[in-house]
Amino acid sequence: MTTLEKIHDVLYGMNVDVIDCRLKANKAISVKDGYIGLDTHQIQTPQAAASCLGHEAGHFISGAFYQAANPFDVRARAEFRADKAMWIYLMPPGDVQAALNAGCAEIWQLAEWFGLLDDDVRVAMNYYIANNLLELPICDGMS
Repeated sequence: MTTLEKIHDVLYGMNVDVIDCRLKANKAISVKDGYIGLDTHQIQTPQAAASCLGHEAGHFISGAFYQAANPFDVRARAEFRADKAMWIYLMPPGDVQAALNAGCAEIWQLAEWFGLLDDDVRVAMNYYIANNLLELPICDGMS
C-alpha cells in the first residue's frame, strides 16, 4: 500500500472527504466538519501529495484545529500537533528504527522509504531524536 493510499484509508475511516479544488493561499485546508480541500494543481509529486495530505489528515487524527479569527487559538500549536500525528501515523518510531537498522542512514533515504518529503522526515527525525524515541546506530566513521 502506498503512503497516499494509507492516508486515504484513514480519512475514509474517519468519514473525511477530500475535495480537489483551487486554493489561493494554501495547497490544502482542513475543515473540522469532515472536509479537506486539496489543490492538486500546486502539488508536483506523490511525495509532496503525501506530505501535504498527511499533514491535513493529522488535523483530524489529533483533533488539532484552530479558528483564524479566534485570538486564543494558537495556530502554531495546532499545526505542530497535526505534523506530529502525521509522523506517528506515517512513520512510527518502530518503522523508522527498522529503516535505520536496514541501512537507511540519510534523510533522503528515509524520505524514499516512507514516501514523504525530505523536509517532513527531517523535522520528524529531529523530534524523535530529541525525545529519545530511536536507538541510533553507532558508526565509527573510520572504517
